[in-house]
Amino acid sequence: TLSLLAEMAMRSASGPALNRSRARYELSLHASRDREVMGAFTDAIDKFIALSEDAVRLAQPDAALDQKLIEEQAYAVTTFINGVMVRLALGEATVESADHLGELLHALIAGIAAIRGASPGTA
Repeated sequence: TLSLLAEMAMRSASGPALNRSRARYELSLHASRDREVMGAFTDAIDKFIALSEDAVRLAQPDAALDQKLIEEQAYAVTTFINGVMVRLALGEATVESADHLGELLHALIAGIAAIRGASPGTA
């Protein structure tokens, strides 16, 4: 679910996991110049996108959603989480908790559903 994604993100932004997250961001910049490293990142990104699509779908069980909308919402979710993570890695605590991040993610997918005219009851 989106709550699980939020919990995973917030765990990655504190304690020893924060140093690993910072290292991943530095390595991701290097990956843009190294094909072999990029391959590892591409696999991880694909898995996270698939997890995000599942979470988006599960967050809207009563909605009539098409795959394109789910992909768009999942892209927004992964991009938003990445932005939050970068800010947390830089020491900016813009999101206080997993619950807060989960609320923001639900609002994000609801907003996208609304502007795309998805059926009532979404998110």
